Amino acid sequence: MPGFGFLSVLCGKIKFSFILPPMYLYIIAIGWAYVILMMAVTAKSFVSGALTFIFLGLLPLGIVFYITLRRLRRSRMAAQERLGQPDRSDTQPDQ
Repeated sequence: MPGFGFLSVLCGKIKFSFILPPMYLYIIAIGWAYVILMMAVTAKSFVSGALTFIFLGLLPLGIVFYITLRRLRRSRMAAQERLGQPDRSDTQPDQ
């Protein structure tokens, strides 16, 4: 998918791959979090501010990132299957 990137980190002998959402998603998320944070700061009480930030800020952003990353994971697995590369989830340890 265009716009999506992958980050691979080599830690010892293990290679970790992370799926990165496109940059515009980060910009939108930062803007949304800023607006909701300002709404929470101007709330009448700490409790209403905290609930505003959690339910209008963190929860929607978490859902959006979860859905986006799930789609990326599926497309990445489908691309690996098309190339004939196994995902190595069925490997057995060496004897």
